Amino acid sequence: MTDSPTPDTADKIATTVEEELSALRDLGGTAREIESVLQADKRTGNRSVEELIRHAIEEVQHAEVVNDGHECAGGVSSVPVVIDTPPAETRANGEILIPVIRELVSNAVEHGGSAPEPHVSVRVKETSDTEGVDQWWIDVADSGAGISNHEVEVFEDAEEQPLQHGKGLGLWLVWWGVDRLGGEVSFDIDRGTTVTVELPGSLLSYE
Repeated sequence: MTDSPTPDTADKIATTVEEELSALRDLGGTAREIESVLQADKRTGNRSVEELIRHAIEEVQHAEVVNDGHECAGGVSSVPVVIDTPPAETRANGEILIPVIRELVSNAVEHGGSAPEPHVSVRVKETSDTEGVDQWWIDVADSGAGISNHEVEVFEDAEEQPLQHGKGLGLWLVWWGVDRLGGEVSFDIDRGTTVTVELPGSLLSYE
């Protein structure tokens, strides 16, 4: 900047520096959150599944919870997010589950399709047997191009390669958070992207 011959060039350099510093700051924040996720207890007292999901969505910029078939009450930049969950409670620690859902919804909102009809959904389903819930899933789906094949490959390999790496730490937070809860993550890329978080039935109840 000192050697810059024109004010315009200096302004461009300053803007680039600010953008890079902002990205580094966000990266550092995610890294600290990952550390907290990895140190958090797997289980806590029961909390409403819907409450945790709503909490996660509220932390996503431009995301707005709506009912099926309803438009956002917010501005034109708001993206509707439909929730479909049974009246169940979970023992999964919110310090882990909320960041996981937030990251998936954030990615879906960012890549979930173009206006005027971007659409994101968060749906919970489960299977039961005579002893209670056997397994349960959280599906986060979008109507757009969604996550790239490259990102999915990196994520499913669960390891960084010298020439194959993700764009950030958000999906690693999801991977490590779900693993901390004893679950698994899978992707379905067909007319949009659906990310499925599979969790142990012991973490869900209707009591």
